[in-house]
This record gives sequence, C-alpha cells and structure tokens, in this order.
Amino acid sequence: MTTSDSDEGARHRRTVIVSGRRTSISVEVAIWDALTDVCKREECTLSDLLTLVD
Repeated sequence: MTTSDSDEGARHRRTVIVSGRRTSISVEVAIWDALTDVCKREECTLSDLLTLVD
C-alpha cells in the first residue's frame, strides 16, 4: 500500500464563506482538489463557487 492509497477517503475540514456566512465543510481531499481546479478554470474564488452552489 502506498501513502496515497492509505490517504484515500481521508477528509479535510476548512472554514469557508458561503452566501456571506462563515461555515465549516469537511470533504475528501480529492474533492478539495477538484474544487480548486474548478475555481482556477472559472477564475473565481472558492467562496464564489460555493455560494453559486448554495
């Protein structure tokens, strides 16, 4: 088992602003990576993206 295999499913918690409200979200590391990629592609902040989803 590699290090990345042992981290599969690991969750990471971040405090973010969604619709002007501070909140905490815990999702898998792969999801944070995907959200970061979307933000770069769409040229927006994580808060902007999460507010759009909200």
